[in-house]
Amino acid sequence: RSPIKWWVIMEQSKIFKQATSQILNELMKSQELVADTVIDKDSGFAHAFSQLHNYESVVQKNSLALKKGLEKAHQAIVSQDLNLLDEVKHEVVKLRAELNTVKKELYSDELTKVYNRRWLFEHYTVNSEFLGRGILIFFDLNQFKLINDKYGHLIGDRVLKLFAEQLKELKPGLPMRYAGDEFILICEESDLNSCEQLIDQLKINMKKLVLSTQRGERFKVGFSSGMVSFRAGDEVQKILELADAKMYQDKAEQK
Repeated sequence: RSPIKWWVIMEQSKIFKQATSQILNELMKSQELVADTVIDKDSGFAHAFSQLHNYESVVQKNSLALKKGLEKAHQAIVSQDLNLLDEVKHEVVKLRAELNTVKKELYSDELTKVYNRRWLFEHYTVNSEFLGRGILIFFDLNQFKLINDKYGHLIGDRVLKLFAEQLKELKPGLPMRYAGDEFILICEESDLNSCEQLIDQLKINMKKLVLSTQRGERFKVGFSSGMVSFRAGDEVQKILELADAKMYQDKAEQK
């Protein structure tokens, strides 16, 4: 046996074990997510069921593929086959990439492509409490129902996508669609003054935008907002209720 070849085999096997351990953890979390997920009525039943079914299929497929990979890795280590071990490592990387892609789809709002409320609860909370500190800004589009009724739902969808795009431009901030025409922006490393500036900038940007229909009708879209800071241990529902109340106060002051 070549001492150098054996050392390389052992080093590669350590790297492989680390990679498989990480993806096993991902698979376990994924299976828990599939089992525990509550379908959000606001995100659309058909899409939610479709995404969950797709995600569950990928999880099951990856579990089987990883099991085969572990068997091949054992064979490679026993036979000191560097090529086989390298092949297995590439397969594990591919599995992880596929799993991450489907996870991203599960946490994405189908229409606007920003994060959905499931992402908020999975990444920022545990036991209905926030994990860390930050600032939450709650947005609601003004007269959105009137826009839908007057111009139709296709125009309404355009408005939602346009507003989501504007939220993406606000840095730093993580936008998500909470429900209907309600959006949330999470700012992790910001203070209230900085977030006020973000809201002011968003108002300026939205005033510049003029939407038009096929009939030549033109209109602008406004919004109301409520901002609340939160810390680790704060109850999510209370923070959302505070932000919602401030948003309605802002809406009343604009009338």
